[in-house]
Amino acid sequence: MINRNDFFITRKLGQVRQLRDRHLPPGTLRHRLALGAFWSLSSSGAFLVASMVVSVLCGRLLGKQGLGELGMVRNTVLLLAAFAGTGLATAVTKHVAEFRHGNLARLGGLIGLSNSISMAIGCLIGLLCYCLTVPITDIALNARHLDLPLRIASFLVPFQMLQGMQTAILSGFEAFRKLAILIVMDAVFLIVLVPTGILLSGVNGAIVGYVVVATIGCFTRDFVLTLEYRRYAITIRRELCYEDLSVLWRGATPLVVLWIVWQAADWLARLPLTHQAGGYANLGVFTAALSWSILVIFLPQQISAPNFPILASLFSAGDSRGFVRTAQTVWLACAGLSIVTAIPLIFLSKHILGLYGAEYLDGWPVMMLLTLTFAVNGTARVPAHVLIVAGLTWLHCLFTFLWGAMLCIIAILLREHGATGLALAYLAAHVVYLLLHSTACLRVLNRVQQRNSLHASS
Repeated sequence: MINRNDFFITRKLGQVRQLRDRHLPPGTLRHRLALGAFWSLSSSGAFLVASMVVSVLCGRLLGKQGLGELGMVRNTVLLLAAFAGTGLATAVTKHVAEFRHGNLARLGGLIGLSNSISMAIGCLIGLLCYCLTVPITDIALNARHLDLPLRIASFLVPFQMLQGMQTAILSGFEAFRKLAILIVMDAVFLIVLVPTGILLSGVNGAIVGYVVVATIGCFTRDFVLTLEYRRYAITIRRELCYEDLSVLWRGATPLVVLWIVWQAADWLARLPLTHQAGGYANLGVFTAALSWSILVIFLPQQISAPNFPILASLFSAGDSRGFVRTAQTVWLACAGLSIVTAIPLIFLSKHILGLYGAEYLDGWPVMMLLTLTFAVNGTARVPAHVLIVAGLTWLHCLFTFLWGAMLCIIAILLREHGATGLALAYLAAHVVYLLLHSTACLRVLNRVQQRNSLHASS
């Protein structure tokens, strides 16, 4: 009986492999895209579940006021990390994808230089954050009691910088399976350490939990990257090379500017609420709604993220047909998945916020608006990637600046409406963001198609 069962299972597994090899032949573009999407989906799903569980626990243990304070401290750290050069990671992913099958000596220099720059700037910005916590909390955040949490959070900046760089390098190598395992480990540590920290010391303990999770993530990623370097026979060079610095400067500068603009607008848009009566309670509702609304871009992100290095590789290789076909397919998939995911979240918004406690129930309109916002955001992801790969990163920066300006202006005008007004500002700004990127993306794809037609005719 056991042998028959074993034979049945073996036969079914063989049939599955045959179907996989027929529809997704190894080494093809479809296989690369499907493999990246599968591992990205699996790992990020685990991390998203952990993040939502942690969000609910934080909301129940800290209340609206405490959750708003925790969210604002973390948002401040993200802004500082942007100044530390978080956008550099996207440029590194692009260069690793382009050079990993070519000039390995130059790739080793680029990786070494990128790691050194990110860690040095991260430590510098973290130190500045530590020294400037009093004016930040007293003037900007209007909450002097957040001095200690922000000092603790300053240690997050260098570790987040390094972890982001390590993740970007692994994505460039298309080491999606290994990266998936690392992300699942992050999820386990997150769901254990952050709630434990809250039970021990409230907001301060939660921040300590986040710092420990980031630290562990850096060490595990460093170990896996060492194996990847050996696999590709890459020697990491730490010395300064002006040629490598020039490549990073041209590729990373607009992305760093982009990330600074995005995070600064996100932070500035929330500041008016911190100076309103009950502002941090409103931010608590906004943070809770945001934690679940972001679920809308989960599937689009899992498809578009591994697609970015593939698009970069296709564009660099001059495969115009593959580039256009891949971009169009993934764009339509992201738009459809965003809409399908948003519909049930809109109808369940009140029940979801009820998980946080009765005091959050009146925030269901906020969650509905943010869910629509992320449906728009999920549709805009691929057009943004197309512009970056096509070398139009500064145009992408301009569109992001316009998004940020509109977000901050509307947030100020609607500050009297609390979290609902802030959510409306996000929705309006994202609609404009999508329209601008979609128009530019269509022009790029049309130009690439015309170029392909000319080559075919000649």
